Amino acid sequence: MKLEVSKLVALCLQRMIVDEIDNQEWWKTEDKAVGERNDCRDKVIKEMKQLADDLEKQGIPKHFKCY
Repeated sequence: MKLEVSKLVALCLQRMIVDEIDNQEWWKTEDKAVGERNDCRDKVIKEMKQLADDLEKQGIPKHFKCY
């Protein structure tokens, strides 16, 4: 799939990617706590990380959270 966005939107997308990865990792721990296995979460995490890498290769810096 090909998607074109402005640099401003791509910068926002990098921040949103970090949040989505955090959410998926959190939900994955919740799933594990109740004995559920959801491979879909791992796939989403992997693909979101790849998207962040692809954007970085195009000159859009990755967003990092400080905890």
